[in-house]
Amino acid sequence: SILGSQRYFGGGAKRFNMLDDYVIYVLPCREDLKRECEERATDLGAKVVASDPGCLYPGKIKLVIGTNTTSQHFVKCKERDRDVVCASWLRECLGAAIEDPDAEPPELEPVFMLHVSEEKRQDFLEKFDIFGDSYTRRFGSQCNLDALLDKEQAWEEMSDH
Repeated sequence: SILGSQRYFGGGAKRFNMLDDYVIYVLPCREDLKRECEERATDLGAKVVASDPGCLYPGKIKLVIGTNTTSQHFVKCKERDRDVVCASWLRECLGAAIEDPDAEPPELEPVFMLHVSEEKRQDFLEKFDIFGDSYTRRFGSQCNLDALLDKEQAWEEMSDH
């Protein structure tokens, strides 16, 4: 169905409530990758829309999910100083929800960001060092390795376009 310019996707079945308070827009990318992100977000309880939710949906947490930093849509989000979250964050959410259906979504951290707004940048400066490591949470070497591998995979996916 269509509500104004916002189209909702009902392809995936909601399996978890983790992202019930979220409205998610997935930036255009490879069709299979976009569909997977939309289905994963729906599985987690998010409302998935066809365009940037901007200031619509009061009371909801609005996220833009991206996989490609060279697209025109990404550049527009960057020009409007919108946070753009890497699709790997959705994978982390799903893993946490499978492990514990009542879990909260993973906190947005620098490793999950394709673009950071000035507002979020200030928040990150208080919580993370220049390498993206938290000042308050311990990281094991496996966590750091996983984060690096996620970035490597994202770069590989971007270079395919």
